[in-house]
Amino acid sequence: MVTLEEDLPERASVACQLFAVLEDGTECLLLADRGFSWRSSSAEVGHWFGVTADYLEDDARTCVGPDEPRDGQSRAQASHVHWSGLADALRLLRGVTMTATQLGQAPHDVVLDDAISKRLADDA
Repeated sequence: MVTLEEDLPERASVACQLFAVLEDGTECLLLADRGFSWRSSSAEVGHWFGVTADYLEDDARTCVGPDEPRDGQSRAQASHVHWSGLADALRLLRGVTMTATQLGQAPHDVVLDDAISKRLADDA
C-alpha cells in the first residue's frame, strides 16, 4: 500500500506498507516503516510531472524489498535475510508457514491510495 504523506510545492513523500494477503482474504501487516520522496529538478515543472502509477509501483516494490547488502554480504544473502525475517513474522503473527523463497516470489500487487490516484488523474 502506498499512501501520500506529504504533497508540498517542492516535493512529495509517500509511505509504503507491505501486507501479506492470506488465503481467507485477511491481511497481515509485515512492514510499515518504509517510504520515499521525490522532488522536481526544475521550478518550472512540478514534482508530479512525469510521475506515473508504474513509476510509483516500481519504487514501492523496491522500497519494501530487500535492503542493499551489508559489507561482505551478497545480494542473494541480503534478500534471504529480508524475506526470512518477514516469513518469521508471518509465522509468529498468523501461524502461516512459508519459506523466504516462497514469500519473495509471491505476487506483489501495489495499491495506491485515493489521494495518489486522484493526483495522477488530475495531472493526466
